[in-house]
Amino acid sequence: MLSTDPVFYLCGGAIFILFYSSRSVLFQTFVLSAGSLAMYATEGLPFLFLLLVSSGLTSASSFLIATTSRRTAKIILVAGIALNLLILGAFKYKHLLFPASPPLYSGMLREFLELALPIGISFYTFHAISLLVDTWRTPDVLRHRDNFLRHCLDTALYLSFFPQLVAGPITKGKMFFPQMVAKRLSEIPWADALTNIIVGMFLKRVIADNLNLLTVQLTDPRFYSGKPQGELIAMIFGYSAQIFADFAGYSLIAIGVAKLFGYRLPDNFNQPYLAQSITDFWRRWHMSLSAWLRDYLYIPLGGNRFGPARTYLNLLIVMGLGGLWHGADWKFAVWGLWHGGLLAIERLLGIGEPGRGGWAVLSLVRVPITFLLVTFGWLLFRLEHLGDLMLLAQEFEHPWRPLSATSSGRASVPIIYMLAAVVVLFHLPLRGLRDYGPVKTLVSTTRPYVLGFLCAVILMASGSRHAFIYFQF
Repeated sequence: MLSTDPVFYLCGGAIFILFYSSRSVLFQTFVLSAGSLAMYATEGLPFLFLLLVSSGLTSASSFLIATTSRRTAKIILVAGIALNLLILGAFKYKHLLFPASPPLYSGMLREFLELALPIGISFYTFHAISLLVDTWRTPDVLRHRDNFLRHCLDTALYLSFFPQLVAGPITKGKMFFPQMVAKRLSEIPWADALTNIIVGMFLKRVIADNLNLLTVQLTDPRFYSGKPQGELIAMIFGYSAQIFADFAGYSLIAIGVAKLFGYRLPDNFNQPYLAQSITDFWRRWHMSLSAWLRDYLYIPLGGNRFGPARTYLNLLIVMGLGGLWHGADWKFAVWGLWHGGLLAIERLLGIGEPGRGGWAVLSLVRVPITFLLVTFGWLLFRLEHLGDLMLLAQEFEHPWRPLSATSSGRASVPIIYMLAAVVVLFHLPLRGLRDYGPVKTLVSTTRPYVLGFLCAVILMASGSRHAFIYFQF
């Protein structure tokens, strides 16, 4: 169920009313977890069953980790992580293990291969692993170490919380569990919550969905072959703007809806296209994933504690696996290795930190260079096959083809850049300025009118409804 779908808000509204009908934390936790599971069940009962299996496995494992000896707990930790990864691997990466078309197989294997990818499985698996590791590190993370059934309920809510279930932001167990306290209607930050939802909806429905109609031709060489290079460049830059608007829009909606229930989710974006390096980019883009990979994969692998060569290897491993997490296709692994290689090169040259090293005076140059490197990588997301990257590159080997009077790009190129300009506005460095007294007052005064205007634009100028890009992960 898309968070841009009116049915999402009808179901969420029903849960909201029932949730605040009592101040009992047990009642509220039950209502929110049951409502979240019911919403997820609309995607298919087999998907719900798999989520319940993961929830049960994680509940039992984390409870035992917190209540048994350290030696036994370590065995359970390894087993719990392995089983969660096995479930993820079996459902998400089955076509890498069995690459032939499912009809070529027979029996139960064929039926299994024909099953759709469970929505959100990557995200709730990462949540499960986070809870297991956090419990191992700090057993007090669990709220009910003396009551297994209450812990099962808490875990079910943590894994299934509907605003973030299908695409994050990824919330660590040690951040989410302490928030499971009684909520009051009077404590809702209405202005912030509605601002997040409306701005997120605007980014997704108006910017991302309209850009999708204009960049979709990149998915098939038959459509972009022979096009003017200026139009191809516009589509490439347009997709970079689209993927930001799409995922940042989803994240803002999730954060806003969560605030209505008294829960705070981590920010996912901090002006990523202003990054001065790939290192800086990953501190700004999908920050909840970056933090997860750092805390639960990079540091356990040794991080940068065992010399430069080991550090470079760890970066390649982490980003390669992070790329495969984005999709069961080798093009995603290549995308991850592209970023991992760039991170290693930056560390080798000492240019990863913003404003440091020999490039400090060239910060204005570093931003566009980083943006171009990131945008090139996004092509691996947009193109259907890895080989299409070479076909697209060949289009730029031909003599320059200008936009003609009959070219479709003559109309689409200005629209792409106009929509992308909105993404540029979201990257203006205004954070410090917002705290300045007169500006803060102006923002507070004009916010209702701006949000009203955005609502009108959403109603009149939304593109064709399209699933969030990160739903496939």
